[in-house]
Amino acid sequence: FSKLFYKNKLVNFDENFYTCLKKEKIDLLIRFGLGLLDTSKIKIPVISFHHGDPSKYRGRPACFYEMLNNESCIGQIVQVLNNKIDQGKILSFSQSKIYKESYRKTLHEAHSLSKFSLEKAIQNLKEKKFLNLKTSGINYTIPSNFKVLKLVTKIFYNKFILILDRLFFLKKWKISIKPLKEINPMKLNKLPRYLNKDTFNIKIDKKFNFIADPFYHRNSIFFEITNPFSQIGKLAKLENNNLRIFENKKKHFSFPSSLRIKKTNFILPEISSWSKLKIIKEKNGKLIDYKYINFENNDHNFIVDPIIHKKGNTFFLFGNMKGEENILRLWYSDENKLNFKEHKNSPILISPLGSRMGGQILKISDGLYRFGQKNLDSYGNGLCIFKISKIDKKKYKEIKLGEINLKNKNGPHTINFNLTKKEIIFDYYNKKFNFFAVLIKLNKFF
Repeated sequence: FSKLFYKNKLVNFDENFYTCLKKEKIDLLIRFGLGLLDTSKIKIPVISFHHGDPSKYRGRPACFYEMLNNESCIGQIVQVLNNKIDQGKILSFSQSKIYKESYRKTLHEAHSLSKFSLEKAIQNLKEKKFLNLKTSGINYTIPSNFKVLKLVTKIFYNKFILILDRLFFLKKWKISIKPLKEINPMKLNKLPRYLNKDTFNIKIDKKFNFIADPFYHRNSIFFEITNPFSQIGKLAKLENNNLRIFENKKKHFSFPSSLRIKKTNFILPEISSWSKLKIIKEKNGKLIDYKYINFENNDHNFIVDPIIHKKGNTFFLFGNMKGEENILRLWYSDENKLNFKEHKNSPILISPLGSRMGGQILKISDGLYRFGQKNLDSYGNGLCIFKISKIDKKKYKEIKLGEINLKNKNGPHTINFNLTKKEIIFDYYNKKFNFFAVLIKLNKFF
């Protein structure tokens, strides 16, 4: 357009700019960068990013004060600008992960998610939808040298702790079952306390390095298991106390979610490290391919932690594209076609708090509930509960109800319900010192 000039710290425009807006019939301006912008003469919406939850952190610099204050996430909004700092009408809200050992990595993570927030914001602007969020947070400014030094010290300390953890500690995973008398909406809020007592662990030979991701498949349980000194996941089946481990030719299998198509049971595993998403089935003690999942967009083939929920004759697929573990997408397909199209409300969540699926969709008397992993600095340590209030081909809505964490344990990471057997199954871990921990973590050959 035209050159900008600065006056009283406000960015203004000359008359050529306003003439250009009118002549070119511009509907929207998107502002990038710093500095205050005088929007009083601009008659069309001007939208802008703010990397910070405006209910707590307005101003700048992005990510600094959140890390200094030991927050777990960075909030992020796209707003319609007015002449108040970070107090415009909010079009979208998302969150990104804080890496306690790196300011650069934290900042990069926040900025890398901005394009998804922008897409959601433009869609909401077209539909004149605004989020009802508080914008009364502290207006932060450039930090003092003392605060910078304090944050740098924290970062170096966290780097040291992280190095020790990776060198000498392993997560010792277990799968636990809890009898279930009944499940109703009121008891969902009591799950954390409920899961902390009267549970029993599945007995698996201690030689196995890892067991996790338990799913009910009719009368059996499928889960991921790894051999000693290995990081390559295999699928295992436990039925009537008999354990069967399926060979996988050194290809990683995990998260064996269940799927029922026309009265036949299938497995939908996570295999994104080596294959497009596909459905498999058990036959004569072996796992065989049934069918690949097709997507309208071919870029959407490698899916992390997939879950399919059926409603009527429609399948809804929840999952993350490879490399987007904190961005939960939603696709749908007719049951007979298995050709998935991305939902208009997708991504449905951008946050480390709940964007990665943590189990099958739970259907009880008052509706549907979704469980999402807490993907923070300690992976696998807890779940978030969401109630799905609307799900069809045109609309998806959910609301976060709370979080599940265990006492004196890290978890749960995955949770599933068997309403017929009246059981809950979940996994968790404790960290154990192991002098050879780094060798086990790096081993990709067994």
